[in-house]
Amino acid sequence: MLPLLLACTPAQIQFEAAFDEAVVSTHDTAVADTAEATGPVFDTVSADVHPDMGSLVVMRWDQQRPAEVQAFYTFEDDVWHHAPAVQRDAGAQEQLIVGVPYGYEVTVRLVGGGEETETFVVTTDELPEDAPAPELLAVDEDRLDPDTNFVFGGYGAAFGNGDYWAFVIDRKGRLVWTHQAPSSRIILAPRVSWDGTTFLVDHNSYWGAWDGGTQSEVVGLKIDGSETAVYDTPGLHHPFTDLPDGSLAWGVMSGNDETLEILRPDGEQERLWTCSEFLFSIGESDYCGSNTLTYVEETDTFLFSFYSLDSVVEIDHATGEEVRVYGHVDGAYDFSPFDSSFWWQHGAHYTDTGTFMVSTKDQAGGNETVVREYEVDHDAEELVEVWSFGDGEGIYGDNLGEAWKLPGGNVLHNYGQAGRLREVTTSGDVVWDVVWSTDGIQWLGKTTGIDDLYAFLPTE
Repeated sequence: MLPLLLACTPAQIQFEAAFDEAVVSTHDTAVADTAEATGPVFDTVSADVHPDMGSLVVMRWDQQRPAEVQAFYTFEDDVWHHAPAVQRDAGAQEQLIVGVPYGYEVTVRLVGGGEETETFVVTTDELPEDAPAPELLAVDEDRLDPDTNFVFGGYGAAFGNGDYWAFVIDRKGRLVWTHQAPSSRIILAPRVSWDGTTFLVDHNSYWGAWDGGTQSEVVGLKIDGSETAVYDTPGLHHPFTDLPDGSLAWGVMSGNDETLEILRPDGEQERLWTCSEFLFSIGESDYCGSNTLTYVEETDTFLFSFYSLDSVVEIDHATGEEVRVYGHVDGAYDFSPFDSSFWWQHGAHYTDTGTFMVSTKDQAGGNETVVREYEVDHDAEELVEVWSFGDGEGIYGDNLGEAWKLPGGNVLHNYGQAGRLREVTTSGDVVWDVVWSTDGIQWLGKTTGIDDLYAFLPTE
């Protein structure tokens, strides 16, 4: 039975009452032979709560000989999870256990080299005071995206004042990781790094200290809270993104204008694009305020979304020239039909299938937040609506929000200021629904679905 257990996927392992008995009956001879030939694997094993991140468990041991070792753990319903198997040398070793909610009792053991340790029971720390715990309103576990086990995001209960957090929740709405912003900073646009191994968290002083963003920065964090990098991003007021080459791009608002800045890996800062110059070139005059910046690797372009213009500008990374515009400024692609137009859009991006998706008001003066997905007809210069969701749902977020297609095809819709996060199928069925406090305005920042939190372990 043990070889079958080790072959299971990283999602879940159903515990069976006969597990220990089966291991002994099936493997006692093999284990004994291995032990006699090479000696035991584990010595002085311990398990404790991580000193800095109270939802993590740290297993430590002295390894007596090289072997592939894996940690198994359970914290509810006799469902066993496991960390990745790692080939380890002899010597002092450590394994972090992640994805356990705050305030839960977790049972852990190590398996490797034909042996397994005794079990250890540890209780994770209580939830930090004022941490943003949501309420699970509904879940259809059979229809959830199978590759989205957690959601990473940002949250604050008051704009420009109060506590702001980056967080990870599981599919039961439980917090399994938190990071509190420093004083006079807010978190609006946290994202997963391009390589999927680091949390990139904005410490935004534009709205936190009201200083024009002079102290804004982006911090790279591992799941144990350790910093991997700090990027100075003066003028950062809302969106940023990293690039595959390690650059970081962000929007800088100055008065009624905004620029697109890029910090290169060598530390040089480059101004790629200026909004006022674009407006002048098309004969328009308005203020520039962005809410989303998305890098498109396939075309080496940026999608820069401006709520102030009800438009999204696609910008060439190499030249800084406008490639095309979607929305309502002069020269933008048309909508087909026109009543599928987006207004006050957020989260503009291309999906993996090449469609264009936004979260938007249902109409220019609307009071519902909806998702719109379009086929892009470049020949006709049209956005042709192919799917939408939200009309008649009665949920409205004045600001923020986004909608992203998950790997299995469902859509994760973030309602921003409404403090609501829902997963919906392409047939329009809500299969997951969580809400933060309904008392007052909520500031739910960017959210990203995550498959495996072990990708965020610190590297040696």
